[in-house]
Amino acid sequence: MGKATSCYQCRKTKKGCTKEPRGCSGCRIKGVPCIYPSQTVKALGVSKVACSATLSPQLPNNRNSEDALNILNTPDWDSVGNSIRTPSLEISATAPLKQFITAIEAPISFDNYHDDWMIQDPDLMPTWRDFECVNLFFTNMSRNHLAAGMMDSFDVSTFLLTFFQQPPSFRLVITAISAFYLGASTSEESYLFFFKRARKAVILAANRPSVSTAKAYFWIFVCSKIMSKTELGLPFLVMSVEMLKILEIDRDPDDLPWLRGLHLTEIEMEERRRLYWNVKLMLDLERSLSLELGLPELSFGYVKPMRAIAGTFRNVDSCQPFCDIRELIIAIKKHHLSVPRSLQEIFLSPAVISLHLWLSKILSDIPSEYLLRHGTDLERVESTYNPVTALYLVWMNFDLLASVVMLHRSKLYLSALDCFEPSRLDSVTHETIKLAINETLYATQNMIYCVSLLMNLNEQHRRGITMRMELLYPIFEATISAWFLTCRMSGQWRSLVPIPFEDLQNGVAQFLIVGQTTKEGRGGEILPVMKAMLQEMTGVYDQTKWIDSHTICNLACDVEPLAFMGLLGLQVKGGKGWQGRKEERWREFWRGNGVK
Repeated sequence: MGKATSCYQCRKTKKGCTKEPRGCSGCRIKGVPCIYPSQTVKALGVSKVACSATLSPQLPNNRNSEDALNILNTPDWDSVGNSIRTPSLEISATAPLKQFITAIEAPISFDNYHDDWMIQDPDLMPTWRDFECVNLFFTNMSRNHLAAGMMDSFDVSTFLLTFFQQPPSFRLVITAISAFYLGASTSEESYLFFFKRARKAVILAANRPSVSTAKAYFWIFVCSKIMSKTELGLPFLVMSVEMLKILEIDRDPDDLPWLRGLHLTEIEMEERRRLYWNVKLMLDLERSLSLELGLPELSFGYVKPMRAIAGTFRNVDSCQPFCDIRELIIAIKKHHLSVPRSLQEIFLSPAVISLHLWLSKILSDIPSEYLLRHGTDLERVESTYNPVTALYLVWMNFDLLASVVMLHRSKLYLSALDCFEPSRLDSVTHETIKLAINETLYATQNMIYCVSLLMNLNEQHRRGITMRMELLYPIFEATISAWFLTCRMSGQWRSLVPIPFEDLQNGVAQFLIVGQTTKEGRGGEILPVMKAMLQEMTGVYDQTKWIDSHTICNLACDVEPLAFMGLLGLQVKGGKGWQGRKEERWREFWRGNGVK
């Protein structure tokens, strides 16, 4: 005997089906036909005639035979109002009236629970206050980079027009973000009121996979970053990644035949595409900062770039090269998790060669107009592209320069070893280390130039870019390179590659100014280390004024601080070092090879 399954109506509305022989309770309450699949009819052991008579109300147990006959003689109605006559019995003209009277006199039964009887949580209900908050945010703060990014992520106009019909999870998350930027941030209690409502709605939507739920997961993660509590939002970022995979949003909608049956509009197709890019960009950032979090990967290369749709979405360029560079940074970081078995492995291993080829390919693929070089007018860049594209271009250039110094860092460090003095090396090794020094110096000087471009912008534009934490991590990597070139590289190598000490010192001082504008810089471990490096570079080191080790890095030794790569085993003057398991292994490696 086959297994009884839900009726077509319950399957369509995704409700629980009671599977009663005379029709389920949900269909009886709604007054719609309850049509079972053939396997359910067989499993229940009832005839098709009995199963099709679903418009008949539940009658008292003491109904007489005439009532029963009239019920069988009553016609059923399909969804378009066409009568379906029973083949074996004659329809009685008075049967519908008798059935109607019997239904009125029948007692109301609450034996069967139904989802439609649930009272909605007041916290999840839309209010006019919520709508005014969101509408004001998108109207008055369209120049805000986050507001502009949101308007380039989903159809904001339709969202506002259908605000009161939007799913609570997505609606409340956007309301929480709007409330923060409109002043609720001045009171933590006020903002938490909005955030807690959003979090409740998102949690309750966990068992309903949908594009709106996936968007809610992503944006509540953004909420947590706004609050500087990223650890609270990381589980939601993971859930958004998993939901993207379930809904196949990690594949371009043009390549999914099953989506055609949903008759999605061009805007809805583009929303899926843009949701992927939003999650991918943020996920790669978090993975580049810490591999210990164990965040899932999201496939790359199967979703087309964002497309402009007149009146709804602007064109957002540079996302693909930006993700290419972030993927490279993650790969470099993974490579340096393992300490090499010998000094020669640092520049001769196949993995290092592969990473260099990857970097070369990225450089060849990036359009020249995307690169910030000497002579670049950043205001022209901002006027050429929309604010979101311009922001990604800035981040992309900083990350590109960071990837260069990260890739060359271990080879650069060889210039501090006595056994790698220029006079002792063969020509290949000599040129390899010299190239690492030159590439590191060039990338560091370009980072200083890019920061000077930002510092020359007007205050509104500058704060919109420099206050974002995406700049803190690449300038930290450049600071490490400037510090090493100034303080740790041997004198023989300095005679071959002149080092502009004053320019590097001034550059690191500018890096500190930018770092102090970010929340992560003010409360994290990076800024104190940068200050200690500048002290050593300028020669103003004073033991009595030294920042203690707890201020420089107050994490336990088995926790890796958030950074692209970090010091890779070296220590700032005074014996203060970057903490973490990887750092300790590299520290032992350098000590074993003569680094003090």
